Order: sequence, then structure tokens, then C-alpha cells
Amino acid sequence: MSETEAWFDRLSGRHSTLSTSTDATVRFDLVADDRTEHWYLDIHQGEVDVSHAARDADCIVLAGANAFERLASTHGSIFAAVIRNDLTVLGDIRLFAMLRKLIPGPPEDHDPREDYRGDSRR
Repeated sequence: MSETEAWFDRLSGRHSTLSTSTDATVRFDLVADDRTEHWYLDIHQGEVDVSHAARDADCIVLAGANAFERLASTHGSIFAAVIRNDLTVLGDIRLFAMLRKLIPGPPEDHDPREDYRGDSRR
């Protein structure tokens, strides 16, 4: 499994911290040579479904497949990638900004507050 596939796999079936009233679609178009790979996120009532659909979406993220693979393998910030011009966002930019609540961190990542919960000495 590629890092890109693993990245989207971590999103699939995920219950987002977005409002349960959030219904939105995001399509990632990853371009390699003359081929475009589509990853489609359907967010419905806080649940995320991932597919390879090429349907219209509320927000479209364009990236080179190699650049996205590097991003996924280093667990870098997709927001920093936009600033570096590695990604282009079309459509609802506010939805893209809300994705920060949805994007998975590294597989071993955890909430640092968990280190201090239950320890009354701190």
C-alpha cells in the first residue's frame, strides 16, 4: 500500500469532529504524467466515506501524485503545502480549512493532553 493510499485509508470510516450537520464533498485530484487519480471524500453527518469517484465536489484539491506521496509519507501539513504551491484548492476554501479537524496525523499520533490526564500533581 502506498503512503497516499494509507493516508486516505485512515480517513475512511472515520467519524469527524465536524458538526454532525456537516454534509460536504471534497475531491483530491492527484496527477501523474497523463493520468489523474481521484480520491473522493463524502462527509455526511460527521461520517467520512472515501472512494475513487470523479464526481463534482464542493472543494477540489489538485496536486502532483509525487508531491502528495511525499506529503503523506512525512505526515506534513496540507495547509503548508498550499502555501508552498504544492497543492491548489478550488471551490469552497472554507471547507478546505475545516479539513484540519479531519486530516489524520501519523498513525502513532495521540492527543498530548492524554499524557497529563488523571495526574493531579500537574
